[in-house]
Amino acid sequence: MLSQKALEKQLFSELLAIADTKFVLGSWYFIALPNGRSVQDWTALCALTQDHYGHSRALYRYFARYGFTRPEAEWQREAADIRSARVLDYPPESWADLIVTAYLVELAVTLRLGSFAAADGDGAFARLARKIQNESRFHLVYLEGWLDVLTNGIDEDIHRSLQKRLKLFIEWWGPADVDDVVHLSGTRSIDDTALLAEFREQVSAALPAFSSTINELTAGNRGGAVSAELRRSGRRGIPETLYELLRFKEPELAVP
Repeated sequence: MLSQKALEKQLFSELLAIADTKFVLGSWYFIALPNGRSVQDWTALCALTQDHYGHSRALYRYFARYGFTRPEAEWQREAADIRSARVLDYPPESWADLIVTAYLVELAVTLRLGSFAAADGDGAFARLARKIQNESRFHLVYLEGWLDVLTNGIDEDIHRSLQKRLKLFIEWWGPADVDDVVHLSGTRSIDDTALLAEFREQVSAALPAFSSTINELTAGNRGGAVSAELRRSGRRGIPETLYELLRFKEPELAVP
């Protein structure tokens, strides 16, 4: 049986991966802002960026219970310390790739937060997770609208993006042969395998023409012991090139 200390370590790793993934995805939106197709896109991307920065900072504040402060989380880490989903390590190759990748990540993170919100474990975190989940629904509506547009003409770009991104993202759900101790502890209401099944179903509903590709790519190897140790982050750290784009250059100017 896993000790309380070991469980806390596993939970912290999972929550830090969620927070860092939100922070990096928010940075993706900010960097991609000039490529928006209309004023409405610029407005939406600004709102999405603001939401993700706010969500990640709320999570960083929550980590004080682990002795990990917001300044440490946001301003004092190097590229090798960031635990965001590896699928975000590689920049979007097109507008379609941006939309597809963002949708996959938004959906996976929102489903996971919903599972924390519905759990009987930590009430304080469940309330925070529910608030973030509710605020993220607009993100999915916006991205699903773009998926409807994109499927009317550039199927090849969408297929290429799904092939590339899902192969990397499958590790987010952790190894299938390792006990999901966060779920078993009651802190998260749904286990990884069920979360993956729900993710697969919703992505297939959003992109029905690609359901066979989605099913094939999400049935693959979900990683090994390293993925279990570094919960939902695959290899520890992000590329230096990405880190330079999102890190605070002058931390002393940041608002605490």
